[in-house]
Amino acid sequence: MNERLAHSDFLAGDRLSLADIAAAPSVHRWFRLPEAGIGLANLSAYAERLADRPGYRRHILDPLS
Repeated sequence: MNERLAHSDFLAGDRLSLADIAAAPSVHRWFRLPEAGIGLANLSAYAERLADRPGYRRHILDPLS
């Protein structure tokens, strides 16, 4: 994913797509790990772009309980 995101803002191009919606929960979980993001600048920037989206904030970032 990190290499793919070097060429576009989102996984399938420059606009949000179903690929991003499917990947978003896994990306969120990955960045909750202490060692996550080390050497993955493109993936880190992608996670930030996702976090700017209202639907992501509402459905992914909110705690489950």
